[in-house]
Amino acid sequence: MKSARPALVALVAALTCVLAGCGDFPTVGGDDEPTIQFDDPGPVAEEAPEPTATEISPPMQTGPVLYDGEFVVVEGVWNLSNGQDIVRLGGMFRGQRNGLVAAGAKGGVSIWGPALYGKYSVRITSSDRRPRVPAWCEDVVEVSYEFTAGYIVMGSFDEWTDPMRLAPGTYRLRYCASGLDATVEETAEDEFDGDDYRLYSSRHLFQLWPAPAAPDEVLRVRSEYAEALHARAASG
Repeated sequence: MKSARPALVALVAALTCVLAGCGDFPTVGGDDEPTIQFDDPGPVAEEAPEPTATEISPPMQTGPVLYDGEFVVVEGVWNLSNGQDIVRLGGMFRGQRNGLVAAGAKGGVSIWGPALYGKYSVRITSSDRRPRVPAWCEDVVEVSYEFTAGYIVMGSFDEWTDPMRLAPGTYRLRYCASGLDATVEETAEDEFDGDDYRLYSSRHLFQLWPAPAAPDEVLRVRSEYAEALHARAASG
């Protein structure tokens, strides 16, 4: 009878790869940037009432500002998704020009930030038409994605926000960021603040509005980190 030891060793190796991660995330050096605070957020999203016993939908955030706060990123990559399917990684940058937001795979869009672990200051807004690009944005990209569930969630590994109401349809998603190079430096120093994750000085804005599907665009590049990721995506 053949020994089962080789199969057992292979299974243990595969599980270790899944649990511990099978690859490194990119980091790019850059200059420090000053900490900048968000402007007045304006109208705050209202929380929908708790569902009755006959409803199956969870309570959701609704309004022009869907999310405004700190979000914990674990294992480097975070996402916006329908909240129903696993966000796929295979082919996520296929045919794209930008390397910050991947929209080429099923399940949602993935965001690639400088920190492997830590907290980001994040705001998500929705509108019925294309909004302006805020002046503070240093790096700006746009992608298209079809959200089908009637709500979206933001997640990273096992961290998830509450659902945020979003009518089903194809949306243009703009990602604005400032302080990415500063975060590269900060995460190199320490990803933790005592027993808690570090809150990085960068800030991140997602603007969503209904629009026909179109190729992704790079609208603004002012950080070395974004420049390096865009070059990697363009090279395939």
